[in-house]
Amino acid sequence: MFGSATVTAYQGERLLSRGLALVGADEEDLVRHGPSAPDVPGPEELDSDMQSQSFPGSETRSIPDSEATGPDGSPRLDFWVRHPSGAKSVAAAQAILAWAQPGEIIGLAMRPHADVMSIEDAHVRLSTGVFA
Repeated sequence: MFGSATVTAYQGERLLSRGLALVGADEEDLVRHGPSAPDVPGPEELDSDMQSQSFPGSETRSIPDSEATGPDGSPRLDFWVRHPSGAKSVAAAQAILAWAQPGEIIGLAMRPHADVMSIEDAHVRLSTGVFA
């Protein structure tokens, strides 16, 4: 079960900060559905990604297939994320995974546009920030 709330902080009339708080409660699945795991090498068969931006102490291992696509033809990236000492809770495990995703998917989103940009353009010639 998940929910969210907007949290806003003011000092007098001055807006200091606004954020979105995501909350969840662990529950057993009533019904589980989704795609099957892809047939890819296991993490022990791959080298650790030394350039990956992941949570401190964790590691990612990408499946080296720059041409991989999903069933609908969209670009696909398969990678493993783990923290060797494990996470203390489900929420901590989810946070470790969420930390690793943005750095990986920016390049994935740019893949179909390789004729006009490359990952080296991120944060230099191309803004990859989130606008609200």
